[in-house]
Amino acid sequence: GEWATPDLIQEMAKRPVLAKGMNNPRYQAALQELQKDPKAGAEKFDKDPELKRFLTEFCEVMGSHFVKLGGGKAEPPSTPALPTDEEKQKMGPLAAEVVEAAARGEGPEPAKTPAEQSEVDKIVSNEELRTLLMDPKTQELMQRCSDPREFQLAMR
Repeated sequence: GEWATPDLIQEMAKRPVLAKGMNNPRYQAALQELQKDPKAGAEKFDKDPELKRFLTEFCEVMGSHFVKLGGGKAEPPSTPALPTDEEKQKMGPLAAEVVEAAARGEGPEPAKTPAEQSEVDKIVSNEELRTLLMDPKTQELMQRCSDPREFQLAMR
C-alpha cells in the first residue's frame, strides 16, 4: 500500500518546522545523508540546532506513522515545541503566530475544495512569493497594514 497517507501529510503540514524543512534543499540533503549513514549524519547535524529540531520532529512523526501502518498502536507524536524568541525574530511576527498556534494544537483551517488546495499549492510552490511572504519585514508591514491608517501611511 501507499505509505504517504493523507494523515501523514496533514500531520507534517500542521508542524511548521517540518513544513518549512521539507521545502529546504539543505534539510532534504540531510535526510538523504542520514539514510546512507545514520551515525555519521547524526554527529554532523548535531551541531545545527534548527536542523536537529527538524530531524527530531521528522523522525518522531515518521516513526509513529509507520507503527500505525504496520497495525501497531503508536503513541501520537508530541506537540511541536514553541519557537524560541530568536526563532520568532527570524521568522517574523505572522509566521511566529502560526507556529505558536500549531504548537498549541491549533492551526489554519484546511482547504475546503481541491481548487482551493490547488491555489494554496501554487502560492507555496512559487519560490519568489514564498520568500517575500516569509520575510520578517514584509510580515511586519502586512501586520501594520491591517490598520487602515497604517495602510494609508505605507502607501505614500
